[in-house]
Amino acid sequence: MLMKKIIFILLLSTGFWGCSQQENSSKKEVAPAMESEHHEYADNPTGLQLNNGIKWMADSSTHNNVLLLQATLENFKSSSDRNLETYHALAVELQRGLSKMVNECKMKGADHDALHLWLEPLMGQVRDLKKSPAMAIAARLTETIQQQLNDYHQYFQA
Repeated sequence: MLMKKIIFILLLSTGFWGCSQQENSSKKEVAPAMESEHHEYADNPTGLQLNNGIKWMADSSTHNNVLLLQATLENFKSSSDRNLETYHALAVELQRGLSKMVNECKMKGADHDALHLWLEPLMGQVRDLKKSPAMAIAARLTETIQQQLNDYHQYFQA
């Protein structure tokens, strides 16, 4: 089991690193957009903002993978079989979906950087769900994940 976790983390890290390799100029592009006068979601702790009032552009692969993550969560929520093990299994499914999204990532530039501001908290939430020690905590984390997935549509378009 430990070996599987290590391999998963290495694969996820490799995919995440490959996805985040950008030209230095793309880092410069995102700063003005993120710090613009348009603070539509100023209470967002990640700093993710709209791109001067316009949604960021996501590629079709990313968009489709978000829809798959949402479907995974909706399937879980429609099931009446809920216990700590099923929440942990949900986390495993969501991790698979996130790994697929990261591995298929082709985005670049400011749109890509904005995506990572949305994606990184989601990855942490899923990690926390997998380690959740109690049903009540798992249920709260699942709602947080649901909100994070819904937030994607506030900030991104395909």
